[in-house]
Amino acid sequence: MIGARRLSGLLGGLGGASFGGHLLKLQIGSLGLTAISFVASVLLARTLGPALYGAYTLVMTVGTTIGLLRRLGQDYAATTQLSEGHAVQDRRKVRDALIFYVFMSVATSVVVLPPAILLAPWIGAWFSDGTDLTMPLRLYLVQGFWAVVPGWTVIALQASRRMGQLVVLENASSLATAILPAGLALAGFGLLGVFTGQVIASLLAVGIGYVLYHRLVAEDPIFPTVGDLVRGMVQPSLPLWPTTRFGLSIAFDKNLVSLYNLAPILLLASFVPEDEVGQLRVALSYMAIPAVLLTPISRLLMVDLPRLRVTAPERVRPAFVRLTLLSGGASAVLAVSFAAVAWLTIPLLYGTEYRGAPPLTLALLLDAATLGLGVAAGPIFRTYNRTDLPIRTSIAILVVGLPATYLLAGTAGSLGAALAYGAMILTSRLVSYVQCLWIIPAEAAS
Repeated sequence: MIGARRLSGLLGGLGGASFGGHLLKLQIGSLGLTAISFVASVLLARTLGPALYGAYTLVMTVGTTIGLLRRLGQDYAATTQLSEGHAVQDRRKVRDALIFYVFMSVATSVVVLPPAILLAPWIGAWFSDGTDLTMPLRLYLVQGFWAVVPGWTVIALQASRRMGQLVVLENASSLATAILPAGLALAGFGLLGVFTGQVIASLLAVGIGYVLYHRLVAEDPIFPTVGDLVRGMVQPSLPLWPTTRFGLSIAFDKNLVSLYNLAPILLLASFVPEDEVGQLRVALSYMAIPAVLLTPISRLLMVDLPRLRVTAPERVRPAFVRLTLLSGGASAVLAVSFAAVAWLTIPLLYGTEYRGAPPLTLALLLDAATLGLGVAAGPIFRTYNRTDLPIRTSIAILVVGLPATYLLAGTAGSLGAALAYGAMILTSRLVSYVQCLWIIPAEAAS
């Protein structure tokens, strides 16, 4: 594995000497997360079979789509403000950032989740003709009520650069989320068992998150206590709109991008049986593996790019270009290698019932092979406060892409949906790269 010092040198010293070390810690954690998630997806796919796995995919996709209404960017806004406050030891700013996240998360959960749970029978029937999705969907949605606890712990650990503890929290939660649903499915409890296992795992994550945050407060008293956060749910005592406005701009962009992935699955379900939806889910899970080495970079850039802009603005553009080219080359090599052996590995791992998935990996190369091109774009837009640019891009892409996805899914089934998804993602990344090159010198010159 490449050394931390060498890695920092390749990235132009971005984030100082600690960048490489923090990145390697996150990569190790990401490897664990990917391994856990992949093994869980294989077990679920083999145990449930294509039809029930397709129903599982629909519940996850519908639940995630509903969850977009709860994502007002509070996590990104809080992470940015908390990083700034922690860097200068501003106790008030740290408190306000975390209480803002807690208050907004609880408020959106109370507004969105109860109606969605009540409407679950109608929502499930809309997307599935053969399987009752009501109770699985309700079990998926109810977890949102207490997800705020591990959520605020993740933000606090990330902003304070406690990457080791962050890895422990995320890997322990993912391990429980993998073992319990798969175990209940293997025990014969079917789809209902899968989502019951998710609920139990989410409660375990609450316990782990609470313990780690309590320890964090003891180590670093600048963070507010759990009691302060609970009181902030009722009376935040801080101006909400400025931070909400910043978070909304980020959330709008993120939610629009999420539709690139969610819409093809939901539209595909209108034309094909659930087992074909399961084939697409398997292909997506398989081709997501190469992202393991690149995803942690964006998390660090959320903290390090704003610092670099303030301390050495002339180094932002070279660092962005070098990081994008290195990441783009790495993602292309990894993705092509995975797609080349998909005809052997997918039937071997998932079973011969999923022999329709390997051809889909070729279409998904439009996404997986170009992942590196977008790894730094989001942090750049947030660093220079130009989140309006990706929002405009996403709206334009979706205006064209959603009708095209509907037509392709209707005429070419899962292959058409995969092509539409890949084409929208690729277009977004290419446009974002050009936009980033444009805004960096414009900001530096001013």
